[in-house]
Amino acid sequence: MIGYSFDLSKSNTGMAKWLGGNLAQVASVSFQEHHYFGHVLIDFERFIDETFVDPSWVAYEEVMVRNKLHGELHFGMVALLAIACCEMEVPLIGINTMTMKKQVVGTGRATKEEMLETIRARYPEHYITDHDVADAVAVGIMAISMMEVRNGGE
Repeated sequence: MIGYSFDLSKSNTGMAKWLGGNLAQVASVSFQEHHYFGHVLIDFERFIDETFVDPSWVAYEEVMVRNKLHGELHFGMVALLAIACCEMEVPLIGINTMTMKKQVVGTGRATKEEMLETIRARYPEHYITDHDVADAVAVGIMAISMMEVRNGGE
């Protein structure tokens, strides 16, 4: 069972790949070279096409948008994930930020530094470069936990 989890952003998108319930790979991808958000979405779509290999699930962090451009980019990236998941017939799972932080760190108001520190401690064998990658890993932890609950702990 392969899964992918994301913390979506133009400046630094964090991604984690999961094999079964185990963290297999992390990556940080920037789409900052473009000023027009359409180009960002084109590059993100290419990234999805190049990255996804038979996923069983995909998850992303649901965020509160800060401004119009942030909203357009975030919802555009989510839409591209939704299209890819629909075409592959796999679930797309949105993970609430505060719920994720509470489960992973113990408080829904955890800082970026607390998330990074917690994820680095939990997965010392992986090079967790920044808080975006840490959030992507946390999204995956939460998605796997949710699926286990739905499937009766399997």
